[in-house]
Amino acid sequence: MEDRPEGVEDYEGTRVVRSSYVCSPSITSLVPYTRKLRRRLLEEHARSPIDIIHWHDLRAGFAVKYLPVQCPTIFTNHSSAFL
Repeated sequence: MEDRPEGVEDYEGTRVVRSSYVCSPSITSLVPYTRKLRRRLLEEHARSPIDIIHWHDLRAGFAVKYLPVQCPTIFTNHSSAFL
């Protein structure tokens, strides 16, 4: 699958919101990254209820884990960062 730009699109009748946040690997950047991502997720959920959250970055799990949104979550790991 090719990289797609950020934004909102309709994919076969499903609203898809794509976001990308650059975060350095240092632990000091984890908190601002998590806050920014959580804020974006909550803004999107206020606009239209989230049915599923799918992320590709291990650090995003911190933003998703305690999110007050009841929906399935999917994590796809594309790196060996967890090793």
